[in-house]
Amino acid sequence: MKTFTTPTEYLDLLEIRAANLEVTVETEENLTEAVIELTGPEEILAGSSAERTATRWTLTIPAPEPTMVSGSGNVGIVAGNIVGGSVTISSGDLVVGGSRVTNTVASPGAGKPVRGTIRVPAGTDLTVPDLAHGSVTAPGTYGAVKVSSANAEIDIGHAREVEIEATNGDVAIGSASELIDVSTTNGDIDTGSAPRSRATSTNGDIWVLAYGDHRIRARTTNGDIDIARNGHARAEISTSTTNGRDRVR
Repeated sequence: MKTFTTPTEYLDLLEIRAANLEVTVETEENLTEAVIELTGPEEILAGSSAERTATRWTLTIPAPEPTMVSGSGNVGIVAGNIVGGSVTISSGDLVVGGSRVTNTVASPGAGKPVRGTIRVPAGTDLTVPDLAHGSVTAPGTYGAVKVSSANAEIDIGHAREVEIEATNGDVAIGSASELIDVSTTNGDIDTGSAPRSRATSTNGDIWVLAYGDHRIRARTTNGDIDIARNGHARAEISTSTTNGRDRVR
């Protein structure tokens, strides 16, 4: 395990920079010391860092080395990124980062995922800019939450505003006091509403529970839409689906 701590005075933003991470972020009122606890492959933990500026705390976790497997004439990168290396063809063989790819594993790479548990003060902003694989589970109370992910499950509790852009993965949001703007290419969206709420999916269902007379917009190409007014008859609701059921109740 690797642990980082920082005083919470003047801490406004937690930024997580990681390609492959399963993280749970918790918030606590009157917290005096923020904590990051990481477990996973030792070589990745050794390269991890947490840098504090005046109001920002940035956790950086290096990407795992790639795992290359070749068989039946095909070569695939199982996990990781090629960084600072080269890909060449030598005498008919594929050489990646100095390793010759054969019918066995050329680089042991990925291993177990990094898992993290983080505790920050309630109301902290949370930013996860480029998560390629993993999950973000944040059941607490936050300021502004911004997440961009490729293959990850996202679950946010309550925030002032939430902006999520996902490629593959489901998104769940409890509620927000100002804005919810979430989109995913392949995945379902399950969210409470905010005064301004937008939910967009290409392939996936959308469920929205209204918490006020809010403006709610839901769009999906392939999937069902289910909006529950929850007693808020004056909520402004706009929905559209190409292939699926569209219901406002």
